[in-house]
Amino acid sequence: VMRESAESEPVSDAEYLRLSELRLIEWHSANLEFANAAPLDRLSNEHWNQDDGFGFTGQHSMIKGGYARLPQALAVGLDVRLSTPVARIVTSDAPLAAGGRRVRVEPEDGGEAIACDAAVCCVPLGVLKADAIRFEPPLPAWKQASVDRLGFGLLNK
Repeated sequence: VMRESAESEPVSDAEYLRLSELRLIEWHSANLEFANAAPLDRLSNEHWNQDDGFGFTGQHSMIKGGYARLPQALAVGLDVRLSTPVARIVTSDAPLAAGGRRVRVEPEDGGEAIACDAAVCCVPLGVLKADAIRFEPPLPAWKQASVDRLGFGLLNK
């Protein structure tokens, strides 16, 4: 039996994938691209599923009261500022403020800068890619190159 392809060229049954099979392959390809935030030709067949050995095994559990309790417990005694977009983070080997503080975090609204010993920068990759926060001195070249190369996509859970 001969069938016609999209270009109207005859193909044999052995060469023809049923539409449902082709749709399944396309779905899996799209799902891989979606989950890995990269086109298939940019994924490593050897390493794409490398996290499997580090997944949770056994019975899973939830934190009573929600996962927010973990960072809340870790933050006890720390000056944590929420809803405070940052414009610039300045670090220095020499003290920048009273008390020998070597990090200064400047809020976007021009409010009072925060002097501290260290700052944990937990922002979405898109914020780093957009250079929305100015780092002084700039991020090391190897770190900026990693930010530039790293792909990301939209994954709603």
